[in-house]
Amino acid sequence: MVNPFFMLLLMHHLGSKYIVWDKSANIHFLLPGRNTVYADIHLDAAEIIHIKQLSANYVPVHRKYTVNIFDNVVSAL
Repeated sequence: MVNPFFMLLLMHHLGSKYIVWDKSANIHFLLPGRNTVYADIHLDAAEIIHIKQLSANYVPVHRKYTVNIFDNVVSAL
């Protein structure tokens, strides 16, 4: 559902000088979403700067992000 969004955000903020891959995803299902669900996806400016610093010497940078999916009835899935 939300797997490519961090990759797309990074591609947008880092620009064409960087190659961004979405290599894997893990899902931990707690409850099924029975209504409209919402994802909390964000990257702050400090993360973008940090990635640029880590990749300054052209070594691969591997990051992990967590996405919370919210149901409008249940507080968090």
